[in-house]
Amino acid sequence: MRTATYFLPILLFALLITSCTGKQRGGSGDGDNKQAVELTFDSVKLQEMNKLEVVEEPQPLNYNDFPIAYVKNEALHFFNPETDTIVPFSEETDSVFNCVYSDQDAMFYYTVSRHGMLVMKKVDLSAIPVQPALLFNLNKATEKFLTETYGEKAKLSFVNNNLVLQNDFIWDYYDFTNFLNYSLENGTLEIINYRQFEERYKYHPVSGEEPKRGYHSVYEKAKQLDLQPDDYMDDDFEIEFDFTGASADGSKVVFAIILGFGDLPHGPYCVANADGTTMQLLENTDLGSAFKPLWSNNNAVFLRSYDSETGKREWGEGKWIIELCYTRADDNAVVPIDRDVDYYAVRKKHPIQE
Repeated sequence: MRTATYFLPILLFALLITSCTGKQRGGSGDGDNKQAVELTFDSVKLQEMNKLEVVEEPQPLNYNDFPIAYVKNEALHFFNPETDTIVPFSEETDSVFNCVYSDQDAMFYYTVSRHGMLVMKKVDLSAIPVQPALLFNLNKATEKFLTETYGEKAKLSFVNNNLVLQNDFIWDYYDFTNFLNYSLENGTLEIINYRQFEERYKYHPVSGEEPKRGYHSVYEKAKQLDLQPDDYMDDDFEIEFDFTGASADGSKVVFAIILGFGDLPHGPYCVANADGTTMQLLENTDLGSAFKPLWSNNNAVFLRSYDSETGKREWGEGKWIIELCYTRADDNAVVPIDRDVDYYAVRKKHPIQE
């Protein structure tokens, strides 16, 4: 910190000392001596007041440094696992519904609910300061983007420079049946179904990516976790495993352990190194939920829910806790981020570093 000090008060201080010393030598009495002390004290105060401290202003917030976004109590937040820092997105005052990062640049897209209708907005996270802007109106009620099973929010995806949003839940499928597809290239909005989605984007919107290698050895090690099938399953039921996704560098994998089938398959997720070491069961997670673990570098980000009294994923007398967590990259340990979260998104790669 730099400090600027002026020469004039110092000169004045020296003159006052000289003047006071002369009066004392002249023997003008105690009054003159007291006056000299007062003058000396005042000169010191004057000198201190003229010291100007140059204080550096705090650096403006760069949201581009935060690879995880989530919605809590209708407000958007960002999280950086490297610095363990959470920041609210105070620039948005509307009720935020869901969100997604672009995997091509620093753009970020999210929907807000206005008078019961969804609106899509955008913001460049690399800009300082950021400036949210309206992208388009969806012209659909917010309730059309909620599941009727668990009341979970529809997924917003960024696919080949398109924004794709699930909508129109149907009980017969226990899932959404259509997608709103907005092209960022030409600004057109259309409705497509599952078949059209697969034809256009070459993968299934629910099952997701196919594994690039086999994980049979990892699944065999997962059997050592000694998990038991659900009580309602037949005695001859065998536990199954379902690949969910690998980290970007392929060093880690997340998969589901299917312990039973009802209307939907059920069972917890598990994270492990690609060779099956450092296996971490993600307790209080469930394959039947619409939210699957997502990779942020080598951190698996996921939601878990449980009763506050029992600590288990079953309804009890306590408060129902929904908690956003991630697995630490170096040891796969589970680290909580925040509670009361109902949506989250991760950035696949940093637009500046890649």
